[in-house]
Amino acid sequence: MVNEIKVKFLALLHEPPWRPWLKGIEERRIVKDVLTKMGLGSAYEDLGELGKSEGYALAKVIGKADVAKLERTVNVARLFSTSADEFLTPQAEVQVPRYKLNMFNPLYKYDIQEPRDVPGFVEDALNLYLGIENDVIRYNALYTSLELLWYSHNPKGIPVADPRSPTYSLFDLLYSTATLSNWFLDGDEPKGYLVKVDIPGIQQVISKARRASDLWAGSWTLSFLAYRTVEPLIFKYGADIMISPFIGLNPFLISSVIKKMEEGVPKDVAKKYRNLFSSEILTPYQPVMPATILLALPPVYEKADDVKREITENYSNAWKTLVDKCINSDVRERIRDFPIMPIKVEVIDVNNAFKDFREAVGSFTSGSSDLVEPSNSLFLEWLIKEVNKESPVKVLYGVTYALEAGKNTHALFKEGGKYALCTSCGILPSVVHGGEDKNLDEREELCAYCYIKRVLGKSNKRKLLEELGFYVEEDFEVIPSTIDIANLSLWREVLSKVGIKDNVKIPLPKPLKEYEDVGYLFYIGEERPFISILREPKKAKELFSNVNDDDFLRELPKKIKIYYAIVRGDGDFIGKKVWRGGIEMTLKVYIEKTRGSVTEEIERRLNSLLSLMKHLSLGPDDFIKGERSAVIPVTGIYLIAISRALALSAVKDASTVSKKGFLVFAGGDDVMFLTPVEEALDLVKETRTNYWGSPVGFHVFNEMVVDALSLYGRSYGVLIAHYKDAVYNLWEIAHSLEETKDFLEIKINSETRSPKDVTVVLRGRGAIEWEEAAILYNYPLVEGGKLSLRVLDVLDSLRREKKLTSSFIQDWLTTDVTVIREFPEDAIAHLFRRNGDPHLKLRGLYQDLVSLDLTITMKGEKWDQRKDASRDMDFSNSSPKKEDQRTEVINHHPVNRNKRQMERDQRTEVIKAIKQLEV
Repeated sequence: MVNEIKVKFLALLHEPPWRPWLKGIEERRIVKDVLTKMGLGSAYEDLGELGKSEGYALAKVIGKADVAKLERTVNVARLFSTSADEFLTPQAEVQVPRYKLNMFNPLYKYDIQEPRDVPGFVEDALNLYLGIENDVIRYNALYTSLELLWYSHNPKGIPVADPRSPTYSLFDLLYSTATLSNWFLDGDEPKGYLVKVDIPGIQQVISKARRASDLWAGSWTLSFLAYRTVEPLIFKYGADIMISPFIGLNPFLISSVIKKMEEGVPKDVAKKYRNLFSSEILTPYQPVMPATILLALPPVYEKADDVKREITENYSNAWKTLVDKCINSDVRERIRDFPIMPIKVEVIDVNNAFKDFREAVGSFTSGSSDLVEPSNSLFLEWLIKEVNKESPVKVLYGVTYALEAGKNTHALFKEGGKYALCTSCGILPSVVHGGEDKNLDEREELCAYCYIKRVLGKSNKRKLLEELGFYVEEDFEVIPSTIDIANLSLWREVLSKVGIKDNVKIPLPKPLKEYEDVGYLFYIGEERPFISILREPKKAKELFSNVNDDDFLRELPKKIKIYYAIVRGDGDFIGKKVWRGGIEMTLKVYIEKTRGSVTEEIERRLNSLLSLMKHLSLGPDDFIKGERSAVIPVTGIYLIAISRALALSAVKDASTVSKKGFLVFAGGDDVMFLTPVEEALDLVKETRTNYWGSPVGFHVFNEMVVDALSLYGRSYGVLIAHYKDAVYNLWEIAHSLEETKDFLEIKINSETRSPKDVTVVLRGRGAIEWEEAAILYNYPLVEGGKLSLRVLDVLDSLRREKKLTSSFIQDWLTTDVTVIREFPEDAIAHLFRRNGDPHLKLRGLYQDLVSLDLTITMKGEKWDQRKDASRDMDFSNSSPKKEDQRTEVINHHPVNRNKRQMERDQRTEVIKAIKQLEV
C-alpha cells in the first residue's frame, strides 16, 4: 500500500494551476527554471508532456516523494472523479475559455483573467512548503493555502479543468482527486471507509439558553466538538479526508496548522502562511463548523467497528478537554464522562459497497456497455445514498446524562432532600444555584450542561482557545446582551458623542469596534443595566458625564428599544435536490449551455447515463419517479464544489453579520443571528446575496473565485422578540417560521413558481397568532450580475422613507382582502386618497405596491401577500396569558391544523411586515 500522505502531494499538484495557459506561456518550463535557480534543477524530469513534467516536479520536491510509485493511485482517483463528465464531453480542440461557468447554474459566468505571475507563485510555493519539515503539517498547509497562494499572484486567474466544458475549476478536480485517492492506496478497486459523523440535537443544544452568550456557547461547543473529533484523523491522513464540509477555509483547521508550526517551522515561513488568510478565518471564534461530517478514510483499519471506536473516543476526549478547561468546581466530575449530546457514527466498507455497485451496474449494462467506466464517477453518490439510509434520530437535550441525573435525584429523595429544575433548559436538575456562583443571576438554577455553556459564554475566549491548542490572532468580540443588541444604533450615538478618549482600547461587540477608545463607557455597572440607567436622566447624566450634550441626554430614554430580532436562514432544497444533482434544467440543456452543442452520439450517451442513474436510484426523488428530468450526475468534483460553495457562504455570512448584529451559527446553507430590528431585513438581504454570490454565481474571496450555489433560494424566519424573554422558546418559533417555506406555493400572474425563497416575519410577545405572520416571497431578480430581491426592496423602501402613515397601514389591514386582490389599482389609490396621501404625488410608491401581483398559498390557509408585509401586530402592550404562548404558537401553526386553504396577496403581506418591524 502506498503512503497515504505522500500520494496526496501528487494528487494536489499533478496538474499545475497554469495548465490551461501552457501554450500561451510559450512552452516555458517555469518549474524547471525556478528549481534550477534554487539549486534543485536535478529534481526536474522531462516526462514528454509539459503540464505533467511541471506538476510532477512540484509534487516530487514539495512532497519529497517518489512520484512514479504514486502515479497509478492518482490516475485511478482522477478517473473516479471525472469519467462521467468525460463521457458527456465531445472530443474537440478548443481555445482557453475567456470565462468560467457556474457548475450548478451555467447561466452565470465569470470573466477569467490571464495569469500575471506564475514564476512568482512557483517560487513562493517552494519557499513556503519546503520550510515545513513535518509531512502531515506540510500537506495540510498545502491543502489549505495552495489556492489562495495561486490567486495572490494571479488574481481571478481561474484555471478551468477542461476547456471544452468550463464548469469546474482545476482546483475542484485536484481536491476531488486527493479525497478519492484515500480509497486507492491499495490497488485499482476502492478500499477504505465512507464515514458519516453526526452530533444530533443541534437545535436542542443551541436553543436551551437565557442569554445571547448562552446561544453562542451552545453553538460554539458543537462546532468545537465536531472539529476536534476529526482533527486527529486530519493530522494523521490529511485534510482531504473531509468530503463535507470543505475544511480548507475553516478557521479551526487553519488555526491548528498555524499552532503546530510554532515548533520546528521558521517564523518567517509561518508568517508567510498566516498572511495568506484574512483575519476572520485565522482564529476559530465563530461557530462555522457543521455538526454533520462526511469522511473518506483510507483502508488502514481492520474493520468498520475500529473506525467507529476511534471516532467515538475522539469525541469523548474532545468533550473532556472542554470540560476540564472551562470548569474547576465539582460540576466537572458530574458531566466529564457524559458529553452534551451522543455522537452517531455510520461507517460503510467501501470495497464491499463497490462490489454491490458493480453488480447493480452490471445488471443494467450486461458488462458490454460503454457505461461501465463512466459509472465509476457515480459510485460516490451511491455510497452517500447508502450511508444516509438510516432514519434521522431525534435526541432530546440531556439524554446522555438522564440516567445519572435520575440516580442523583433518587438518592437525594431518599435523604429527604429536594431539587430544582434548571431554569435555562427546564429538563435536568440544577446543580449550580444563583447567589453561589458569579456566573448566575440571583434566582437562576442551572444544570451542568447549561452551566458549562454559561461559563464558556462569559469566559476569556482568547485564553481558553490558547489552552485548547489554537492559534489566536486577536481578542474575541464582546458578546452583547439582548438589550444591547436591540440598541446597537443607540450605542453608536452615545459612544460617538464621548469627548474624552482612552489610551487603552476596551473590547466591545464587533458592530461597535470602532469606538473601543471610549469602550469604558459600555461597562457601566457589572451587567450594563442599559435601560435602568437611561430611564433615570440624572443618573444617566452622571454616568455619561463625558457626553457634553444635555439635549441628547434628555431625549436618550425615549430612544430606548426593547425589541430585537432573532433570524434564522436555511438554504432551500439542499438535501432533497442540491446534494443529489437536482438542478433547474435537463441534462441535455445543461450540456448545450456548457459544451455548446449536443451531437447525436452525446445525446445517446446522456440518455443511457440517465437510464443507469434511474436504475441505481440516484438523483432526486422526483427524477427517480420520472416526474422531473432536471438532474446532472453527482460526481466527486460536483460534491467538492458544493462543499466549497457552502464554506465560502459561511465565511461571508459570519463577516456580514458581525458588522450589524451577533452571529450564532453559520454553516453555509444555514445562518442564525441576533440583530437590531431595524437591521433585520438588511441582514436578510445581505446574507441572501452572499448565498448566491456577488457577482451572482460566484464567491470572490481574497481574489479567489469559487462557484456559489446560485441554484435555489434561501428562506428566513424573522422573530421580533422582547429583550426580557428567555431565548429558548423564541428560538423554536423562529425555526418554525423558517420551516413555513415547506408548505407554500407562489403564484405570479397565475403562474406557479418554484416554492420557497421566502422570509416570514412575526412579532412575538403575549398572545401570538400565526395569521399575523407576514409571508414575503424574496422574489430574486438578476441583472448585470447583481441580485435584487424585489419584494424585500419594496418593503425596505417603504420602511426607510416612512411614506406610509399609521392610518394608511391600519386602513389597509382592515380592508377586505378580496377587494385589494381583485381591484388593486383602484383600492390602493382609494387608500392613499382617504388618508390624505394623493397617490399621484407618490407615484413610485403607488406603482411599486400595485406591481407586487403575487399570491401565496399555504396548506392550511391562504394569505394576501400585500397585507402580510404590513400587518405585523405589535404585542408590546399585550397581557401574556398564563400558558406560554411562545410554545402554544408552535402547536397552532396552520400546518398543524386542518383549516381550509387561504390566499395571501403579496402587497398586503408587505404592509403587514412594515407593522411587524416597527421599533
